[in-house]
Amino acid sequence: MKYSSTSFKKMADFTDIKQGHLFRKGIRNLPHGEIYLIQPSDIDQNGIIDPSNLHRVKKTEIKETALIDQNDIVVKSKSSPPVFFKVKDSEGPFAVTDQFLIININKKYIISDFLLWYLRSRNSIIYFQARMDGTSVPFLKKETLKNMEIPIPSINNQERIVMMNKLIDEEKMLVEEITDHKKKMIEQLSMNIIQGE
Repeated sequence: MKYSSTSFKKMADFTDIKQGHLFRKGIRNLPHGEIYLIQPSDIDQNGIIDPSNLHRVKKTEIKETALIDQNDIVVKSKSSPPVFFKVKDSEGPFAVTDQFLIININKKYIISDFLLWYLRSRNSIIYFQARMDGTSVPFLKKETLKNMEIPIPSINNQERIVMMNKLIDEEKMLVEEITDHKKKMIEQLSMNIIQGE
């Protein structure tokens, strides 16, 4: 099977990387605020957000560059390894604090789901861990991201890679559900045996 040639580009060539909003006077949770604010404690190591615990702030309190949309990739940079994730516009609007970096992509070269997959890959994790700054609290610098070279296959092949990995993720979820169901059945059977003695 033949694949089209893959080029390499630095992230700086096809993305705009911004920093989240710095709150100099602390963060107040405003129940009627228009923006959902994501803070480091709101994200787990798998990049999963718990929307029910997010603070809300007024749009006027947030710089526009800290707002994120569904094509942006967000980086929890003060984490080793760094955590990469996306959000859905339907659940927002969202903004992030200054402990995050926001990667806005040029869709002419790359699709965000492919870049997200690559940034979460084993090769990328090794790359980041070798280049984290800081001693007590490791963090990923914006410049490190900008200088990272990314393989960019054709858009068609990017979509194929995303689809293959999506299928793997779905299979993993099904296996976990089946295993959990079996565990509950065995537990119930074990209890029936105990109660029948």
